[in-house]
Amino acid sequence: MNLRHYRRRLWSICALAAVLIYLVVTALVIRPFAPAPAESPVFVLPQRQSGRPVQALSQVLAQAAADGWTPERQHLAGDLWKEAGNTARALPYWAAAMATITDAALVEDVALAAWDIGDWDLVLTAWRARLTLPDAPDSAYFAIGQILAATDPAAALDPLARAMQTGDYRDVADALRTVILSADVQTDQLLRVGLVFARFEQWPLARLAFEQVVAREERPLALAYLGVTLDQTGENGDALVGQAVALAPNDPQVRLVEGLHFRARGDDAQSIEALAAAVALDPASPALMAELGTGYRLAGNLNLAELWLTRAVQASGGDLTYVALLEALNTQTTEILEAIDGEAAPQAESTAAPDTEIPPAEGP
Repeated sequence: MNLRHYRRRLWSICALAAVLIYLVVTALVIRPFAPAPAESPVFVLPQRQSGRPVQALSQVLAQAAADGWTPERQHLAGDLWKEAGNTARALPYWAAAMATITDAALVEDVALAAWDIGDWDLVLTAWRARLTLPDAPDSAYFAIGQILAATDPAAALDPLARAMQTGDYRDVADALRTVILSADVQTDQLLRVGLVFARFEQWPLARLAFEQVVAREERPLALAYLGVTLDQTGENGDALVGQAVALAPNDPQVRLVEGLHFRARGDDAQSIEALAAAVALDPASPALMAELGTGYRLAGNLNLAELWLTRAVQASGGDLTYVALLEALNTQTTEILEAIDGEAAPQAESTAAPDTEIPPAEGP
């Protein structure tokens, strides 16, 4: 009996060992191919796989409502909002996840989405975090340099110098460094930085720079340019431009910007009036002549446009910029005249006398 008892126990132990070995092997073999848990940003939801990110997001939100938010769920929710085409809604989830998760792609998503809505502090935070991770792109230095140029110009010099190593960023970075180094007073630096951004049509950054100037002191030119940046970013700069003109009605640069403001608003008559006032205040400026000529061209008065662009070329000693504007105007005029001639020719043919003579009528 004792021998039978020991044999039974031995078989039980062997069977248990076999089961344990099977479970361990199964775990090792199958686990790598099992789906990631729901808390992982790479978790594949059926709705997401079938191209329905909004439905997948609803599931994630329901899970969060039941179990609470984790950084991974926040990351996943942000990704799903991005896939749904709304990075602005994705941003709060990504930003919350970024506080815990160290991931280069996540940080870049935060930086780009924050840029789109003008959350400059968050852009700086994200790109600076990206610099601490491997293989930081030059775009990080460029973005940091641009924002600092519009807020703390002296601090922008180093990141802009790094960004200049990339051809895509060299022109803007070099222009910004040049104007920052050309002035000692910060408000002068900020004003010139804003003008650089306006020249490159980086209107949100131009607006940021001009806002910094206006916050520090009352400068009519900065007020006027700030109004133009509002025009260019979907708002109305009438009040700011009007305030600037009231403060400095005899400043030709302020009147120039007033003309650009009305041009952006589509008011050609008031634009020409302001530009003419600017030329009267500084009659030797070829730049003002050229802008007045451009105003007349946009209004359809090609004769006066040619007059003022020709004067700009003469006053500048043949500056190629103004020569190009005049040549473009001449090309436009030629095309219009050819179009008019082309329309008149068929009409002339239809009214011309026929080539064959009509015989005189015979008498009765």
